[in-house]
Amino acid sequence: QAINEGYPLPSDYSGYSFHSYNTLPLPTKHLTAAQVLEFRDNAFATYHTNPRFLNLVKQRFGDDAEQNIRDLTKIRLKRKLLEENLDH
Repeated sequence: QAINEGYPLPSDYSGYSFHSYNTLPLPTKHLTAAQVLEFRDNAFATYHTNPRFLNLVKQRFGDDAEQNIRDLTKIRLKRKLLEENLDH
């Protein structure tokens, strides 16, 4: 479908990973790939820093698990696509 729609695809395997620097998500009818990526990264951060979520993790898995999530959300992934598309 991506080929039929003429969407650019990653040039190497790491481009298919949501966590890689050069990730390249598919665009939608209304959003560019950069907008999709920016939304995804923001949604991840919003969800994983939500106090209700963190409290649930703490209750079920303990203080260390909660702290691990707090630590990982302090790091924002660098994204080639977002660096190149500053007008996203």
